[in-house]
Amino acid sequence: ILDIIPSGVVIVGPPDGRILYVNQRARTLYGITDPTGLDVERYSKKITLLTPEGEPYPPRKLPTSRALREGAVTAREEIQVVRPDGSRIIVEAAAVPLVSRNGTVIAGIGVFDDVTDYKRVEKILERDKETLERLVKERTDALSATKQELERKERLSEIGTLAATVAHELRNPLAVISIIVYNLERKTKDRPELARYYADINKKINQSNRIIDNLLSFSRIKPPQFEAIPIYPFLEKCLTETRKKYSEKPVHVKKNYTSLRKTALEADLFQINQIITNVLANAWEAAPRRGGRIRVAGRKMNGAIEIRISDNGEGIPREHIDHVFKPFFTLKSKGTGLGLAVCREMIGLHDGTISLSSLPGKGTTVILTLPEGRRP
Repeated sequence: ILDIIPSGVVIVGPPDGRILYVNQRARTLYGITDPTGLDVERYSKKITLLTPEGEPYPPRKLPTSRALREGAVTAREEIQVVRPDGSRIIVEAAAVPLVSRNGTVIAGIGVFDDVTDYKRVEKILERDKETLERLVKERTDALSATKQELERKERLSEIGTLAATVAHELRNPLAVISIIVYNLERKTKDRPELARYYADINKKINQSNRIIDNLLSFSRIKPPQFEAIPIYPFLEKCLTETRKKYSEKPVHVKKNYTSLRKTALEADLFQINQIITNVLANAWEAAPRRGGRIRVAGRKMNGAIEIRISDNGEGIPREHIDHVFKPFFTLKSKGTGLGLAVCREMIGLHDGTISLSSLPGKGTTVILTLPEGRRP
């Protein structure tokens, strides 16, 4: 009967657990070629039993040994079996004691089943479970990021509409004021003492127009029109224009982008010009009036162009770093807080990045990274 059941059966006797019987299923699982099982002792010495961790299984802890010694049923345990030919299987084994009428344990009966395929499938499922959990987390994070980006775009659209309205309402009266000042200058040429006042008015008009330009830029950001831009002369031009704009504030500029002399950037000329000049303007305004220094560096790296613009100004307090790219956030008394917000939107349309590092009292560095060519 024991030879036809689907589980392996081993019967051992006291006191040392000598094998008394091995059924057909056990012989098959153990890789014993003796069909009678009469020479099982010799074959058993060629079988190695290991723990699930691959350590030698202590003979005293085998289920049959414990059943003999303790006279109690053991729980199922996992055992690795290394057969005589070197192949391995995993079995789950339990044992019960065979007790005589007078209560003496006369044998231990071990029953075990091959769970190799089950464990293999379990391992695969566990691995797939981890993979699935990781994929679900990645998709969830991606959806969350997309949702946040859509919400941000919606807010920016609303802000853009408001900015366009405000800019339009301000542009007309400024134009009227500018015309009036121009006419007054012509009619009062014989009053040189008034020239200083006209200059101040024009300066304020120009500052207001710059604010309006920022508002309009923020509300009218369009998909970039790509063209090849030789980056070295482009940076030279941006520096020249900014230096001219801030001619009343001499600043020492250190340039380190000669490696880009023969490099062209695929980008929207207007947008990239606005990004660079905006960052340069911020650096110029941040640099101290005495001893002001600005460093412009550029290099190629991994198919991208990196441009760093640094100043030696007062820097940005740490608690404000995370807010500098938000619309209308500014630390300037006369700023709109749209300059860096516009830069981030435009550089994002080029699949680029903009980041900022700053140390209070030591200055700020803005890092622009743009792909050298258009990404498919």
